[in-house]
Amino acid sequence: MIRSFYLGAMTAILALNLGCGSCQMVQENRDEFLAQRQLQEADRGHHALVTIPKRLFESGVERAFKAIPNAPVELTGFGAVGQYVGGLSLRPKELAFDFDRTSNLKLGLKLDAFYGRSRLFGIHLRAVVPVVYDRKKKTMTLVVRYDVFETVEPSLSKGAADTLTRAIRSKIPSLARQLVSTNTLRGYVQKNLRRILRDFYPVVRERMLKPMGEIVRFKFKVPDLPVERITLISSENDLVFGIRTSLQARGLPSPRRTITRKTVRFSISTGLMAALGNQAIDDGRIPAQYDADGRPITDGAYTAGFAWTRANNPLKVKLWNLAPKTIPACIYVQAGARPTVALKGKKLTFGFRDGRIEEVLGPPLISEALNVLGISKRVFSLTKSIALSQEISVGTSSYKVTLDAAEFSGHALHFDLEIGTKARQKKRERRSSIKPDRQRRASAQDARWDHSNHHLDSRSKTRS
Repeated sequence: MIRSFYLGAMTAILALNLGCGSCQMVQENRDEFLAQRQLQEADRGHHALVTIPKRLFESGVERAFKAIPNAPVELTGFGAVGQYVGGLSLRPKELAFDFDRTSNLKLGLKLDAFYGRSRLFGIHLRAVVPVVYDRKKKTMTLVVRYDVFETVEPSLSKGAADTLTRAIRSKIPSLARQLVSTNTLRGYVQKNLRRILRDFYPVVRERMLKPMGEIVRFKFKVPDLPVERITLISSENDLVFGIRTSLQARGLPSPRRTITRKTVRFSISTGLMAALGNQAIDDGRIPAQYDADGRPITDGAYTAGFAWTRANNPLKVKLWNLAPKTIPACIYVQAGARPTVALKGKKLTFGFRDGRIEEVLGPPLISEALNVLGISKRVFSLTKSIALSQEISVGTSSYKVTLDAAEFSGHALHFDLEIGTKARQKKRERRSSIKPDRQRRASAQDARWDHSNHHLDSRSKTRS
C-alpha cells in the first residue's frame, strides 16, 4: 500500500517536472516565432505584382491615332508670287506610349510637315500623365486626353529651308520668277518656318489633337492588402504594379513571363502569404484555436502559426499548446510540406507533397502531418479571395476577372485572371467632332512650344 502510494507520487512529480521543462521550451519557441515576425526583412522588394498586358491600352491609342486628321498650313508673306506658293500639310506619323518608374505614362506624337510629296521637317509632341493611387478607395486610375500634351519638340530636317525654297520656286511660272530672287524667296521661307516652329502649337492642338478626344481611360482595384507603397514597372509587353505591404516578408523578383491579351496575372510572395495568415489570425479572419486534429474550435488547446522558408519543404505550419489541460506537458509541433495548387473546372484545390512532422517539443502526441498542414488551406483561400477581388475598367467599360490558371513557381503563387464580360457601362464625356476645315485659326498669343530632349521608349502606332 505504502509502495503503491510512493510510486504514484513519484510519477506525478516526474510528470510535473516534464511539464515545467517542456512549457519553458515551448514558450521560448513561441516567443522566438513572434519576435521573428517583427524583424525587418532585408529583401522586402515587392510582395505582390499585378501584371497587365499593354495590349489593353493599344486599342484606345490606335483609335486615337486614326482620328488625327491631316492639317493644312498656310504660307504667307511671299509678296507678288504668293499666289503660286500654296501651303504645307501636317500629317500624323506616330503615336507611342510607355510607362516609367515614377508611375507616369509617357505619350509621344510625331507629325511630319510635307510640301507636296517632300517631307520638310518633323514635330514631336510629348506628354507625361501620372497614374493616380487613391488610398481610400484602393484604386489606380489613368486618364489620358488630347489636351495633356504640354511640351513640343519641333525639329527641322537638315536643309529644310533650301528644300522648301527649291520646291516653291519650281511651282512659280518662269515669267513670275523674275519678280523675286532665290535669296529673297529663301528669306520668305525662313521667316515662315520660324513662325511655324514658334507659334504653331495652338493650331496643332485644335486641328489635330482635339479629334482624338479621350485616348486612354484605365482603372483597377488594388488587391486588399496592407499597402505601404506601389511602384509602376514597365516591361516590353506588360504594365506591372509592384506592391509593397507593411508586413515583414521576402519580396518577389521582377516579372519575366509574357502573358496573353486578356489575362491579368496576380503574383504574391509565399512569404507574404504566411505573413497574411498570421495577421489574419491576429485579426480574427482565420480561427486562432484548434484541437489536436487541426479542427478549429472555440476553446481549442492549440494556437497556430505559419512560415515559409527556403527549404525543400518550404511551407511550415506550427501548433503550440501552452495551457495543457488533459496532458501533463506543453507541446510544440511543426509540420512541413511542398504545397500544390490545381484548377479543375472552376474549382481551385490546394494540396501537399512530402508532408511530415518535422519538429516536436514535448510528448509526441500529434503524428498526422496532414491534419496540421490542413490548417494552411485557410491561408490559401484568403489569398485566392484577394486575387479575385480585382475589377478592371478600360475605356467606359468595367470588367470582372475570373480565375483561368494558378501555379506555384519558385517562392511565388501566381493567379492568371481572365478579363470577363462587361460589368457595367459608365457615362463618358462627349467626344469632339470638329472637322479640320472648320477649325478657326489659333492665335499666336496662345501657348508656345517648349523644347524637350527627353527620350521616349515606346510601343507605337505608325502611319506612313
